Amino acid sequence: MSLHPTWHVHLGAHKTATTHIQNHFADHRDALAQAGSFYLPLQDTRSILQFRDVPRPPLARLATKVGRRPTTLIQALSNPRFAARCADRLISEMEHKAGPTSRIILSEENIFGTLKRVFDGSYFKDAAAFPLLGQLARRRSVKVYVSIRALDSFLPSAYVQALRTIHADHLNLKSLLTAVTTDPPRWSKHLGTLADHLPETEIVVWDYADYSANETAIQSRIAGCDLPSANQITRPSSTQSPSAAAIALAEAEPEQDPMARPGLVADIYAAHPISASAPKFDPLSIQQKSLLQASFEQDLTQIADLSNAVVLRF
Repeated sequence: MSLHPTWHVHLGAHKTATTHIQNHFADHRDALAQAGSFYLPLQDTRSILQFRDVPRPPLARLATKVGRRPTTLIQALSNPRFAARCADRLISEMEHKAGPTSRIILSEENIFGTLKRVFDGSYFKDAAAFPLLGQLARRRSVKVYVSIRALDSFLPSAYVQALRTIHADHLNLKSLLTAVTTDPPRWSKHLGTLADHLPETEIVVWDYADYSANETAIQSRIAGCDLPSANQITRPSSTQSPSAAAIALAEAEPEQDPMARPGLVADIYAAHPISASAPKFDPLSIQQKSLLQASFEQDLTQIADLSNAVVLRF
């Protein structure tokens, strides 16, 4: 065994079966451990990734002290020294929890960018938490895994999920769809930025459309060990798509206590599933879908041309 474990970092993206993969790993932690792979469930991982005890950069502390808007964690990670301290803290806590092991599996889609960033226009425009990964890769052997999805299905699915916590007025879906079909954001550019932060790291990428038929192979690739195909778990109901009628009701739900909204929207979705008489939410025209699908095919080709990227084809 190497002196240090290899880190297998699964970045999502959102709405590409990340919850299913995380639940599967959580339900099979013992089998993973026997094969030399340590997995920490998502909520425990997210607690570590808040880096609450790591001192923020001086300018961030000054902004808070003088009453300006607090610097977010994503903004603070652009400071190399802060990103380095966070990487050290992440390694210390995860490797302490893991004990002797060959691999550590880290699965957290918010490193790639949060759903809120999809709708405020920043998801594809900046590096999110990529500096943290760059610092991690300087300290440990790292492999990165990313699933991407054509925007014609990614954006509606992201909207359905975002409505659970954010009022429709703040998401501006119509404006976003107009903007992205005029000038589609590129997964290839976003992954190119990631590759710039990880020049010596293998980045394994696949199309979400291939996941259902190849989930065991993909999960095993992320885990770094063979996983049995007979032990697949049911897709979580919380990530299933509701009907167009459910979306209309969720959009009409007035703003309220942010803590109450997730439960209310979940009840709406559950009460109005897709059926023969209740079609799925489908906000894009045929022409828009065709444009975004063509853009996605170009993305896959351009990602495959990155020197350290591997695109899985099934």
